[in-house]
Amino acid sequence: MVNHHGRHERVSAQPFLAADVGGTHARLALMRASRAQERKGEVITYRRLACSDHASLADLLRSFLKTDAIGPVRHCVLACAGQVVGGEVIHDNLAWPIDLSGLRGALGFDELFVLNDFEALGYALADVDRLDARLLCGPDGAATGPKLVVGPGTGLGAAVYLPNQSGFVMATEAGQMDFAAQTLREREVLACLAPEGGYVPSERLLSGPGLLTLYRTLCVLNGASPWLVTPEAVTDAARQRTDANASEAVDLFCAALGGFVGNLAMDFMARGGVYLAGGFLSAMFDLLQRSEFATRFLHGRSVRIFLEHVPVRVMEHGQHGVQGAARYYLDGLGLDPMARKRVTE
Repeated sequence: MVNHHGRHERVSAQPFLAADVGGTHARLALMRASRAQERKGEVITYRRLACSDHASLADLLRSFLKTDAIGPVRHCVLACAGQVVGGEVIHDNLAWPIDLSGLRGALGFDELFVLNDFEALGYALADVDRLDARLLCGPDGAATGPKLVVGPGTGLGAAVYLPNQSGFVMATEAGQMDFAAQTLREREVLACLAPEGGYVPSERLLSGPGLLTLYRTLCVLNGASPWLVTPEAVTDAARQRTDANASEAVDLFCAALGGFVGNLAMDFMARGGVYLAGGFLSAMFDLLQRSEFATRFLHGRSVRIFLEHVPVRVMEHGQHGVQGAARYYLDGLGLDPMARKRVTE
């Protein structure tokens, strides 16, 4: 990379690929820099693809470009679950291994930028007016300060947006933190999952698959046979009150999520608000509203009066990941290359 203004103008005018790759779906957009709004991208074409339909990430990206790109695309920004270590993306929830050098070569990219998928969502928080988020609890407004985005999906992700002149996002692996039980029932669940004790990551319970784990575990504790096989089936049964174990699983999930999010909001002093991301939570917004989420978000904390002033909103994932990734890419075009450690050389 060469750090000078002419390159910035030339490269930013070219279409680039922004990919937001999760454990289940990949959201892809062919984008270009906005002429009207600095540091923002305009979507030329957008598509959501199922990861399971493709043999590799290169195959998925190639399929999108073959269908949607008019000419060659030489620049890509990739937001994906996990973290970059030694030229590979280390992850628990993606459909395939990702070797960045091989990916760059297979697609013929001149540049490949990589960031965590929730880091990309964090950059989307720079423009909250575009998020179309629904208030779950707290005041309808927020002070200036750090913003937290958390999302249970295939895994459990989180990132923090720190407002400054350009905006900076801290990626986290919060989903890998030990699950903290607060109630006796949660302790029973942990004892069932880890009868000899040991490490149980939060995302094992606070994710889409985690909700299914909760349901099956409660069936065991209650002497019942589990018959629901998807997280969506569990939430539907809880909504319709057709399965007591599903109802208990959703109640426990929402309450424990409130405690987890409250811990993070307290850790990062998220004065700017909390955003719960993803289609999973958006689809169960009514269940969250009538749950113990808000109670556990505040419960028993010395900084409760601070947390009472922190709004918690639920937003769809949608195009926010590709928009945040695009912002990261466009922000970085004019920076010294040593400042972009996650660009493959």
